Amino acid sequence: MANTHAAINPLLIATLTGEPLSGIPHIPTVKWLPGKLAKLIAKHKKKISPPFEANKMMLICGHCGRKGQYDLGLIAFNVGHGQSNSQDQHESMFDHIQTTGYFRCKQCNGAGLWETKDPFLLLSWLLKATAGEEEDSSSFMIGQIQLYDGTTPRWATDAEDNFLKKLGENSQDGYLWNRLGNLYSKGGRPELATAAYEKSIEVDPTQVESHYSLGQLLIEVDEPEAAAYHYRMMLIYARNYTKLPILDLRKMLAIGLWHSFDIHMKSGHNIPFIPIKEEIEALDSFKEAAAGAEHQILELQDLEVFPDDPESFYPIAEMYLGPRKEEIPPSERTLDTYLRRAKQGGMKPASDRLATPLGKGDNSIVAYVRSEERAGKILRLCDRYGLPCIVEINYMEDLSDLRKALMQKLTPSNVYASCPCGSGQKFKFCCAAKLKHFDLEQWIGE
Repeated sequence: MANTHAAINPLLIATLTGEPLSGIPHIPTVKWLPGKLAKLIAKHKKKISPPFEANKMMLICGHCGRKGQYDLGLIAFNVGHGQSNSQDQHESMFDHIQTTGYFRCKQCNGAGLWETKDPFLLLSWLLKATAGEEEDSSSFMIGQIQLYDGTTPRWATDAEDNFLKKLGENSQDGYLWNRLGNLYSKGGRPELATAAYEKSIEVDPTQVESHYSLGQLLIEVDEPEAAAYHYRMMLIYARNYTKLPILDLRKMLAIGLWHSFDIHMKSGHNIPFIPIKEEIEALDSFKEAAAGAEHQILELQDLEVFPDDPESFYPIAEMYLGPRKEEIPPSERTLDTYLRRAKQGGMKPASDRLATPLGKGDNSIVAYVRSEERAGKILRLCDRYGLPCIVEINYMEDLSDLRKALMQKLTPSNVYASCPCGSGQKFKFCCAAKLKHFDLEQWIGE
């Protein structure tokens, strides 16, 4: 059961809901959080693993003067700014710590103004952090906590104030809502994080990181179906997501796929593992940003994955990266290896997939088409020009790889060489004119 004093900033509620701050209680409870998932997470909060070991300390609120015990989370000591010769040495040390724990005064709900009368506890923490005496030193660090925007707040509530100020100016920024959610998550407040993530995808359904984070939270509170849904949405929108470096994005997709696969298997294959046609159609009907994305419809027997190894899901993750997969350094790519294995007969054909042997080249192209009739034409075209390929039946058609490969194939280095189409004429007097206004459909229809 949630505490009667939920330590929630009323400005957060006002920013989430659009209600005037004057209409929000000074000490709001969980029931004021919008969205179903935030209340669900609050109800089962004890099931969620804390981000850091508890670091509890008696603090005095500078607003009301009342004392209370609070969990400071990760504590960072910026020792370079200490004043060792000052008579107020312990106050100086306290002034130069940063914490990740999100907490507000248990009496007045104030935040950001804290004092302590226990210098020995601070000193012991500092000595432990520098000497490495603790077995698990993840709750202490020497250095500085810096947020994505370069700010270095002392308290999580200071960072919250900064985010809410920005969101007050633009409440439709899904990325900012995601970052605020991450702040709450690291601060040990998963219910507030969930509210921020929900708002993030409300204003921007393509916010991939928020879908992933909601999936992770829902897994922990035993809501596998809801978690799998957000993992699938993460995949749908991944190809156009540019807020993460490509290898970080691939890793995130792979972890989501790993969890989603586990959910799929434990549900007796009842909960979908990857996006289903109906989800894609529904999004397409609303002209979402997912339109035009590559959404592979795969059979599980086609995949070689290992339930204890998230990295084994990298090839599938790369299939959902769209054009961004080209940003992966060649030495780091796994999909190419996967396709070569398919070429060598390592994949079984599925009812919704057509494949052909890919020849001896390593640069296999992948084409996605809507029908078997269309797939047959593509296969014949690729065979005619010796293009190694895989053709898959897919709701979203994508022939970009084929277009690029065919244009390269049809353009000899010597324009007076025999035309690659086999007509017996010189290229300059045969297909060169066609390539000036390249129409792929014309080549498919021949």
